[in-house]
Amino acid sequence: VKTSSLLGMIYNLFLADTGRRLLLPVVLLWAAQRELRKSFEHQMLLLCVVMGMASFLIQQKGWHTHLYPFLAFESLWIALVLVETLRQKGRLRYIAGTLLCIVLLLQLPLGVKHSENVKFPQDFLVALQNDLTSAGALNDDGSVQCMQMTSDCIDVLYRMKLKQTTGFIVDAYFFLPDRYSIVRDLRSKFLNGIEQRKPHIIVITDDVWPPVRHQVIRGYTQIDKWPDFAQYLSTNYHLAVERTESDGGMPAGYRMYRSEERRVG
Repeated sequence: VKTSSLLGMIYNLFLADTGRRLLLPVVLLWAAQRELRKSFEHQMLLLCVVMGMASFLIQQKGWHTHLYPFLAFESLWIALVLVETLRQKGRLRYIAGTLLCIVLLLQLPLGVKHSENVKFPQDFLVALQNDLTSAGALNDDGSVQCMQMTSDCIDVLYRMKLKQTTGFIVDAYFFLPDRYSIVRDLRSKFLNGIEQRKPHIIVITDDVWPPVRHQVIRGYTQIDKWPDFAQYLSTNYHLAVERTESDGGMPAGYRMYRSEERRVG
């Protein structure tokens, strides 16, 4: 599913921060040195950079996590080129020194500043853990199934040392258009799993994926895209708890459904 434009992906690859803006100058610096061009180590690292770039472009999603293969090898290769150029005689080492100073004086302080501003609110984790504990989830491992994309339901189960009813940890693929056979197959496997094991609690978060032009969308309307699951949920479960983003400033809301046949606790 395409969620990003080509121009947006190119920006993320080459212009999003100081480190990535160095890639093209470092390529020219590397190309100007015959010994580095002939180095097998450099060639393999550069190949990995290109493959990471291709993977990012082919997926057409534009998410930062999809850049990790590219960024890992790009950073390593840039560092290797700069260090080895600094050891050379001639004017090229001054260019390498300048580029290295740009990284040290611009990229590192900006990275530290960004890290200081990143917040990791715990409201969602605390609220869901308390609700699951009150519902008696600790008394029966495998009694909970999370339906989420980017929220922290799985993190809560990990903290509580609970296993899910099924092996599915992401719901994104269930709500894609059912014209894709893989979507229909995954839906069937998931429904068969919960019908056989019958989780006592199902947690559904209000994050929607894929977003519209990277806008954060909240709501539970995605359930309507899967009528069979919506019918199963309404027939076999009742809404026990609902939390919204306004409850303690949580980054996401959730609904906790409990089984009609066997209520935990």
